[in-house]
Amino acid sequence: MSTTITSGGFSLQHAAYEAPPVHIPDMNGDAYKTELVIRADETPDADGICVEKILWWHDNDPRKMPHNHPWDFYSTIMHGGYTDERWSLQNGVWTQSFIELRAGDTNHVPQNTFHNVTNLLTGTVTHMRCGALIDNNWTYLDTNTFEEIPNTLPEDLNEDGVPLFVLELNRLNPHRTMNK
Repeated sequence: MSTTITSGGFSLQHAAYEAPPVHIPDMNGDAYKTELVIRADETPDADGICVEKILWWHDNDPRKMPHNHPWDFYSTIMHGGYTDERWSLQNGVWTQSFIELRAGDTNHVPQNTFHNVTNLLTGTVTHMRCGALIDNNWTYLDTNTFEEIPNTLPEDLNEDGVPLFVLELNRLNPHRTMNK
């Protein structure tokens, strides 16, 4: 049985998946999206894809700064749409772009691109296909200084050193902790 890491940073067993879907916290007590992993494997398929999931979007990305992912991914808009606000380093200069995506469009986001989902249309659903893990570091980009900032800072931890994101993830998804 193969294992990989989910978007929540936890081990995922192939064939067990992460069902029921997982609600991703906005850190204000609600979920801004819900994810269902439909395939996960450490070994990429013929297209270089290791993880596939369906995302139901409830709100814009709540993060104030754009973030990157530890893998390249493709996101096909199945219903609705959004604007992908991007920052990428080109010839030593950070550039910002806005890509409007609607049903039927596919968004390719390389691992070294920082982005945020904005201008979300009601009822947006996407099919996300992620490549192999390149770098297990999620970071933010301070667009004023262009400094890359770790995704978990000391103020993002509780008194026991547990990330507040993980605590909120577990609160919204009690099924995740029932069998531990």
